[in-house]
Amino acid sequence: MAYDLDTHRFLHWNLTHTPDDGDEDFHYIDIAKMLSAVNRRTYRQGCSYDVANITFHDSDSSETFIKVCTAPNTWATQLAWKMGFENWMMQQRAALDVLGLERFGPWYDYKVFLNADHVDDGDKAIFIDNEGNTLSTTGSATTSPGEWIPSTYEIAQPGDVDPSEVKIVLMGPTSSHVSLLQELENVIQTPEEDLKLPSTASDSVWNKLSPQQPDVEVMAEVMASLEDDNDFPPYHLTIIPGAGTAGTGRPSDPWVIREACIPGGGSHMVSTGGFTAPCGLICIETFQATNDDTIGVTLELVPGNYKGVSARPMRGGDL
Repeated sequence: MAYDLDTHRFLHWNLTHTPDDGDEDFHYIDIAKMLSAVNRRTYRQGCSYDVANITFHDSDSSETFIKVCTAPNTWATQLAWKMGFENWMMQQRAALDVLGLERFGPWYDYKVFLNADHVDDGDKAIFIDNEGNTLSTTGSATTSPGEWIPSTYEIAQPGDVDPSEVKIVLMGPTSSHVSLLQELENVIQTPEEDLKLPSTASDSVWNKLSPQQPDVEVMAEVMASLEDDNDFPPYHLTIIPGAGTAGTGRPSDPWVIREACIPGGGSHMVSTGGFTAPCGLICIETFQATNDDTIGVTLELVPGNYKGVSARPMRGGDL
């Protein structure tokens, strides 16, 4: 299978460990954004990107624990994204109709955040070379070296003169931002108990008229299992993992997919295996006692047919 070989699949950046509270710090990368900047062509965020591996390097003497996290790679995340995309498109098409236009410009696209922390956190990855030079020295950390503006919904509340511009996150609760997984949980059909066999079936007198008298008690036990066991699905009836406010029964912070430890002593490195990142959004958590430590990161993408990398459209999207 022929791939586009004129693609730079290796993304390199630095993490600066500057925790706000305790020893944990969170850093975010948008693979599509960095790929677009590096290769000077547009990569859509609405894809599941396949990562081959990540390597971390730290010259500090402190021991560093690392967690690599993404949104849940589940059908629910795919469907939540589809619903969010379709509702965003509905607003955009209405605006196009008013303006008498047929389509957007080539770079106008649906872009979301991983979670609420991603929206405001300053630790967003920027590509660097081997001497720490970035692609551009102008603009802010969120827009340089090009324009990559996250999408919003315009939501009108009763009594409001102007609609509110609300940013979009993949997971967590809907509060000041719209959570796609939370909104899916709000509207999805709830499974019901399976009642194909009435709960009184094993008490029927007809079951006691069997010619195989020694088996009557055995059959009664079997029927009791049919009545009572596995009448509900093997997942929570109403909660979608990844949606809502994180806490007991709500694993709604980014999910850990790889872990690593850089031992103390200086000039150590460690690599993790590959994984799939929905929307190409990754959270890297660093845990160590030393503040302002710099950790180098190199991420390799799997080669493939989407402009040289392996990526599949999120459900409902197009490449």
